[in-house]
Amino acid sequence: MATRAKLLRVFCSALFACLAIPCPGSCQVIDELTAQGKSIFKDLDITPQMVPLIQQRAASGEPKAQCTLGRMYFIGQSVDKNNELAVQWMTKAANQNLPHAQTQLGMIYLVTTDIPGNYALGREWLLKGASRKENDALNALGVVYSQGLGAEINGDEAIKYFRQAAEAVWKLDC
Repeated sequence: MATRAKLLRVFCSALFACLAIPCPGSCQVIDELTAQGKSIFKDLDITPQMVPLIQQRAASGEPKAQCTLGRMYFIGQSVDKNNELAVQWMTKAANQNLPHAQTQLGMIYLVTTDIPGNYALGREWLLKGASRKENDALNALGVVYSQGLGAEINGDEAIKYFRQAAEAVWKLDC
């Protein structure tokens, strides 16, 4: 029961923050989701010596290696941070229908403002991740629709996606 109450508080807080506080450019919720992904990825401790093997596997077409390499370039772990290469490698993985890569590519587009049409591209990829019930994609789409990032502001759509994300977490906890 305490988990349900906590989940409801988090859901309502995120919804209130996104609906009540206009965020020009990006939303704190997106930044927090991206930060969580970065911290998890940094815990993997990929060393510079591992980079050539990951690059080789990515170049051979392995989607998980492409996704890993894209994240490495996005956060600058063991390689120089490079959003262009991050998008390039993550797109290759996402085009091979790796759900996590589709969601991550959508998130990268939402926070990388130097790419023309980044919000619309982010929304497209997040919809693909959401179609596979990727929780981060569902939550991010709630933000997209509540803030009008690449789409018209639509409270009903925002609530729909926030609710789906909350229900997915609730099912995991129960």
